Amino acid sequence: MIDREVRILFRKEWRQLLAGKSALVTGAILPLFMLGLLPLLMAFDSREPPNSGPPPPEMQFGLLGDLAADPRHLAGSMLPVFVAVVGMVLPTMMASYLLITERERRTLELLVALPVRVEQVLVAKLLATLAASSAISVPMVAFDIVALPMMDAASVEQVAALPILLVAGLTLSTALALLLSLLAKDFRTANNLAGAMLAPTILVTLVGGFLLPGGIVRPIGIAVVYTIVAALVMRHAVKTVTFERLLS
Repeated sequence: MIDREVRILFRKEWRQLLAGKSALVTGAILPLFMLGLLPLLMAFDSREPPNSGPPPPEMQFGLLGDLAADPRHLAGSMLPVFVAVVGMVLPTMMASYLLITERERRTLELLVALPVRVEQVLVAKLLATLAASSAISVPMVAFDIVALPMMDAASVEQVAALPILLVAGLTLSTALALLLSLLAKDFRTANNLAGAMLAPTILVTLVGGFLLPGGIVRPIGIAVVYTIVAALVMRHAVKTVTFERLLS
């Protein structure tokens, strides 16, 4: 059961997010491109027979193995990477807007005088971040799950576990956003730290997406790694969070 204080704070954070139309529009661009336009372009392009033959047998693993088995499923093979990247980046952008902007405007100081705990403030902010990120990304993932198999651009196995991967990506990004809020004092620092945190994760995701077997294994494998890292990051962040740390 969510505390009454958290519900009140959540409504305040949600109104603040809706007021920041530039943050919502900016956040919607990446999902529209990576989960909408790009998979459709791949689906239409893969209908044409490939100009080159299949890779040699010793290279037929991971993504190359998928393409050797059925070149038409290029979009389905790449979609776990796209979903993971969107799930990673989108909440970080939203959380940076909520946490860093409020700190710069000094409105966080007003919360100290209220009868709420710092954990409740952070939970409300992160719930608002997850709600906004889900509102943008979930319809796009649902569209891919339905449309790509119908277009024969992906198999049912390739798209079945995408919701699990999206949840894991959003969870990890939210945990990183919490840690980011403790370290950054302004937008410039937040952007630098976000790049430092996200770049290695996205790189590992790309490597994993290339090497992991296809079907349901690829999204589940990435989701498991994301969940483990998210638990470690959240455990560290919750141990160190205080009002003084947020305000400094």
